[in-house]
Amino acid sequence: MRLDPKPRAPRAQPLPRLTAEFLVSLGDRSIRDRLGLFPAEGLRSFHSAVANATPILGLARSPSLLSYPARCEMDEFAKDRGIPLLEVSRADFQSFSAAREPKGVLLVCPQRWDPLPSHVGQRDLWIGVENLRTPGNLGTLMRSAAAFGASGLMVFGPPRDRTDVYAPQSVRASMGGVFSLRIVQTSHRAFRSWNRRYELTVLGACPKAPTEVRRVSLRRPVLLMLGSEREGLSEAQRDSCDGFVRIPMSAGTDSINVAMAGTVLMYEAVSQRGCRGRR
Repeated sequence: MRLDPKPRAPRAQPLPRLTAEFLVSLGDRSIRDRLGLFPAEGLRSFHSAVANATPILGLARSPSLLSYPARCEMDEFAKDRGIPLLEVSRADFQSFSAAREPKGVLLVCPQRWDPLPSHVGQRDLWIGVENLRTPGNLGTLMRSAAAFGASGLMVFGPPRDRTDVYAPQSVRASMGGVFSLRIVQTSHRAFRSWNRRYELTVLGACPKAPTEVRRVSLRRPVLLMLGSEREGLSEAQRDSCDGFVRIPMSAGTDSINVAMAGTVLMYEAVSQRGCRGRR
């Protein structure tokens, strides 16, 4: 089976005129996906995007919510790169902000979907997700993955029903992690075909698995597969796994939050390896 080497997401369209109404519209997933764009809020997101060479197509700022040095930084950055800069009132900024306490700066970036990698390193550590519906969980998972130096996130499922990596709440909860991770969209069929060549060990997180994660070697290249918040691993996810592990818990507790579970599993992996992943 020949795998398409190109990312499986539409290329970002030219940025429409930067207005408050357009930024509000990016809260709609169908519009984000059609345009191949996403909004990211806050100075942390701005600095992470710049550090990871993520293209910034437009900037919006509210002077009353930003310090003078931050306003100057935005102005200089936009001017030097010819990026549209929209200045809005506090009320207008709140209309498209995903934060309870708006941070005063929002950037518009192209969605990035990487192909399945052409190389797997000995210390590769991937997270696999399908049908995660809570943006905060996904964002926290990306934040942890970036903190532990994970290779990236593999998102399984068809485009119209995939986990919404670029939802504003997910991006915000990632605390800049979305910019530093490789994000792959794939199907289980394509992944299995690819993995027959690369032999990435796939371990599914399951509270009823007979083996504790600390009893399994995570020193080899591995993908940690995480299921949805309610149903857990799907049948397709299970079919892609080589084995299953559980996190040891006190009697009477059968599971923990999926983002916390992923964080614990990643910590165990980097602990066994005696290093911080790929960094």
